[in-house]
Amino acid sequence: MNVVPLVEQPTWIDHANLETRRFDPLYYDPALTIAECLCKAGGKLTWKRLHEVTTDIYSFGAYELTNRIRFVEPGPNTVPFINVTEIGNLYVDIGQARHIDVASHRLLHKSVCFPGTVLLSMSGSIGRVAVVPGCVKECNSNQHLAKIVVDDEESDPYFIAAYFASSIGQASCNREAAGAVQKELYLYNISSLPIPDIPRPLRLAIGNKVRAAEQLRTAAGLAWNTTQDTVLRLLSDVSLVRANRCTFSYVSTALTSRCIDADYYRDDDLVIRDALLRLGFVPLATQCEFIQSGNTLRNPYGSFQIVGVASLRTPVIKPSSEGYTATASAIRLQPGDILLCNAAHDSSFIGRLNSVVGETTNLVPSSEVTVCRPKIASHGLVIAHFLNTSLGYLQIQRAVRGMTAHLYPDDLGEVLVPPFKNDYNGWISKLVDLTVGWRRAESLVNEAVDDVGKLIKGCLDEAECIEQGWQLADEFSLERL
Repeated sequence: MNVVPLVEQPTWIDHANLETRRFDPLYYDPALTIAECLCKAGGKLTWKRLHEVTTDIYSFGAYELTNRIRFVEPGPNTVPFINVTEIGNLYVDIGQARHIDVASHRLLHKSVCFPGTVLLSMSGSIGRVAVVPGCVKECNSNQHLAKIVVDDEESDPYFIAAYFASSIGQASCNREAAGAVQKELYLYNISSLPIPDIPRPLRLAIGNKVRAAEQLRTAAGLAWNTTQDTVLRLLSDVSLVRANRCTFSYVSTALTSRCIDADYYRDDDLVIRDALLRLGFVPLATQCEFIQSGNTLRNPYGSFQIVGVASLRTPVIKPSSEGYTATASAIRLQPGDILLCNAAHDSSFIGRLNSVVGETTNLVPSSEVTVCRPKIASHGLVIAHFLNTSLGYLQIQRAVRGMTAHLYPDDLGEVLVPPFKNDYNGWISKLVDLTVGWRRAESLVNEAVDDVGKLIKGCLDEAECIEQGWQLADEFSLERL
């Protein structure tokens, strides 16, 4: 029997230190075992297991009850139901969460979670993490999210979330995940994950960055909502109502008052267009220099970053971390550009994801993103805000075509939007405040995650970090020592 030569020199792992509990090779991958090795090394940085710093780790797995959940329109007596898709960059997008009624909430009493509870995805997209914000009294969640209740005397939930969002925390989660088809984390895996055990002032300081980001996002959401007053003043013939899965719905009082659901008027498209035209709305194409889909780039090792559909969840765009080489025909994004999802397996996603590019540095859109470049950059904020309403979304959905849902630039150009007016300055300033708040929130979250990485590497300036945490505590009325 001939010996097959090894292409590369093998990496030998000391099983005595890692325990031979699993057969899958990734469980012993050096890139994924950093936290476990540091936990057992007994170095300067001390570690604990997650179950040692928590009072409860639970989830809900009664799949037969999911058919009895009743989803309803958001209201004063409804409860947000959080899925993995609502977990962003260390925050829960409560505004996008569906709501359930009180009876369903009581039925799912084992999956109730409260402000300060850490949510960690344990199926599919392993390791997505956030903390339930203080702006909700309580909420519910599905079986793919582990609910982690941190003991405030032992650790800090916002610090724990920042750790899991770091590269080492993510690697630790991926190491424990198991499954041939779809990776799964189980509660016993999660409870044994290693966690840095650091002094209270330091973990509060890092956690305060995430808490401050939460307050900034909440304030930005309120800034978005208060623009309705300006909208009502500018569009006096349009009444404001809530609509399902949309920010706002603008339905002309000239049409009918039979129903407040935007989908109810899908058969009256020509009537709606006529009403909008009488209000002075104009085709989107007349307000833009161009409307064009992005190009697919597959050449790595360049200086450009790709903005895909996943980057359009929030007012702050988070492009891919990899660098690509842009072709000559690629669209270089500029401040004020509006980006929309133009293709999806489910047509309902088209048009929901739109955003405005702020400060840009070598960004190019993917082929699933359409770029609208307004003739007046600041007007892009107004257009994007309108397209986020159910009336804008309804028009976009009307323009979707094809067996595989697609939104073509020419069809998008026919969507009616408010024309530019000087009266929009108040509206624009509020939307700018929203974007600035989101950007600072993203910056603070990234700082917190970077601090955790530096802490584990032993290069964190702890005194400076604590001072920053104290400054944020004073600015946002947070806890400090």
